[in-house]
Amino acid sequence: MNDKGYIITNYHVIAKADQVIVALQDGRIASAQLIGQDQRTDIAVLQISLPDLPVIPLNPDYTAKVGDVVLAIGNPYNLGQTTTFGIISATGRSSISSDGRQALSRPMPQSTRVTQVAL
Repeated sequence: MNDKGYIITNYHVIAKADQVIVALQDGRIASAQLIGQDQRTDIAVLQISLPDLPVIPLNPDYTAKVGDVVLAIGNPYNLGQTTTFGIISATGRSSISSDGRQALSRPMPQSTRVTQVAL
């Protein structure tokens, strides 16, 4: 999230939603506006309007590379704050569809995702 309220999430999370509600860790809740989406890359951009938003600083000079650790922070199904991580295992690959054809022409990173499962 940045100080303008932009949030990056997965497209599949909001794809069938009539309304998107964002719950922050400090207890505040906001209705989100869908700014953009790309089903092929499973990315959506939302925006909320609240004062004093928490910000995750990004380094604009950084370029992701193989071996880098990546994090995903969220609150899936309102079950509580979670963080999962993965390792970028390749860059510059195109998405491959289930029938083996190239489905996406622009390069995208491939990551290995490791998730925590609560029992």
